[in-house]
Amino acid sequence: MSGNIRRAPATRLLLCISILIFSGCSQTVQPLGYGSVSCSYCKMQLEDRRFGGEIVTRYGRIYQFDDEPCLVHFMKSLSPQLKLKAKIYVADAAHNGKLIPAETATYFCTDQLVSPMNGNTMAFSNKAEMQIMIENLPGKVSQWSDILQKF
Repeated sequence: MSGNIRRAPATRLLLCISILIFSGCSQTVQPLGYGSVSCSYCKMQLEDRRFGGEIVTRYGRIYQFDDEPCLVHFMKSLSPQLKLKAKIYVADAAHNGKLIPAETATYFCTDQLVSPMNGNTMAFSNKAEMQIMIENLPGKVSQWSDILQKF
């Protein structure tokens, strides 16, 4: 029985260390810091809630961007290890910059928009909300794979 008593502190120590290690590796998305955060690529302050994005690495490191071109250029510069399992989000233009997964978003690209880094691309969580843009501006509907090639 005395062996079990001696193992208890070691078990508790191992549990505490595990909690500390894994709590620092969360891939939780954070709201974009409009007005207070600088873009991780171009260093301009995030201002326009219709544009922006975020990369969360598998280690929990968060990078925020003011426009899709910055996000894509930065992402392409990451090491393969950091790209592995990184989560990529973009600002939903119809919902005040709420972050949505980049791969499931639908994009509207037009030269009639002026975005922070001239990407001139808005992301939407669904096509119905993008319909007003399509009806009023010349442009192209795109998917994430198109955006990766565009920039």
